Amino acid sequence: MSIDGLPLYKSSTKQLWPILIWVEELPTAPVMLVGLFSGVSKPGLVEEFLRPLVEELNELQQRGLRFGDKVVRLALSAFIADSPARAFAKATTYFNGKHGCLKCSCVGEHIKPEKKTVFLSVDAELRTDAGFRSRIDKDHHKPWRTPIEDLHNFNMIDDVVVAERLHHLDFGATEWRSFLHYISIVVLKDFMPNDAFNHFLLYFCGVTIFSSSEHQRYWPLAEKFLYNFVKDFPQHYGRSHMTSNVHNILHVSGDVAKFGPLDKFSAYRFENYLQIIKRYVRSGTKVTVQVAARMQEIASVQRAATRTVLTYPRLKENGAGIHNVDEE
Repeated sequence: MSIDGLPLYKSSTKQLWPILIWVEELPTAPVMLVGLFSGVSKPGLVEEFLRPLVEELNELQQRGLRFGDKVVRLALSAFIADSPARAFAKATTYFNGKHGCLKCSCVGEHIKPEKKTVFLSVDAELRTDAGFRSRIDKDHHKPWRTPIEDLHNFNMIDDVVVAERLHHLDFGATEWRSFLHYISIVVLKDFMPNDAFNHFLLYFCGVTIFSSSEHQRYWPLAEKFLYNFVKDFPQHYGRSHMTSNVHNILHVSGDVAKFGPLDKFSAYRFENYLQIIKRYVRSGTKVTVQVAARMQEIASVQRAATRTVLTYPRLKENGAGIHNVDEE
C-alpha cells in the first residue's frame, strides 16, 4: 500500500491524496486506487482518512475473497511512502524532528545556522513493534493514534519501508537512476578526490548488490558497505549534511532482508500511477468526482472489450466460399 500527496497545479495549493495498492503475487497487475482525498493540504485527520481502509482490510483478512470455489485471504505486507507521508500515516514525529527516525531510537541534533536536524549515531537501538505500541519513546509519537495500529498482522516498524528507492537512494528523481547505476562510476572518478570517490563506491556497490536477488549471498557485505558509507559521511561532506535521508541508508539492509531486492518494494510503480491519476483531472472543481468518473469510464470500456467476440470472414483455400470463423 502507498499514500502520497499529489499537487495538481503550480499556481494552486489544491492536491490529491490517493491510497494505492498493488498485489505482490500478481506482479504484472496494475496499481489500483482504493481511496482518494482532495483538498488544499493533506487530510486533516488520519483517523478519517485511513479508518475505512483498515476496517475493510481486516474484514478481507478474516473473510477473504471468493473466486469460484476458492477463498483468497488478503494481508497488507508493506506500507510504502516518502518520509512525510510515513510520519503522517503512523502519527509520529516528522523526519526533521529529533525523534523522527522510524526505524531506530537515534536522537537527532538541531543545527541552528543551517536549520537542519542531523542524525549522527550509527548504532542506535532499533525500534520494535511492541515498543511502538507501548509508547516507549513518547517524543516519537503524536498525541493521537493512527488506525494502522488496529490493522491485523501488521508490524508498525518492520512493515513500513524506508528504502522505497525514491529519494535517498536515487537522488530524488527517476531520471537519475541511470546515472547512479551506470554513469556515476565513470564520470565521478575524474571529478572527485580518490578518498571521496572510494567512499562513494561503498554506496554504489551496496545499492547495486541490494538491487538483485542474484547477489543475495553478498547482501551481508552490502550491509557493511552502506554502514561504513554513513559512518564516514561526515568526514567527506560535513556533519551538517547527516540528514534523515542519509541516516535512513543504515536501514536499507533491514528492508531488503524482509522484502527482497530493492525493486521489489520500489515506489516507482506508485509514482507512475500518480501521474496517470493527475491526467484524469481537467479542472479544479469536484476533483475526486472527475477522477472517479474517468476511472469508471475506463473500466466500462475494458469490460466491454473483454465481452466482445469479434468474428471475421475468411476465404477458404478449397474454394468453398466465405465463412465466419465461429461457424466452423
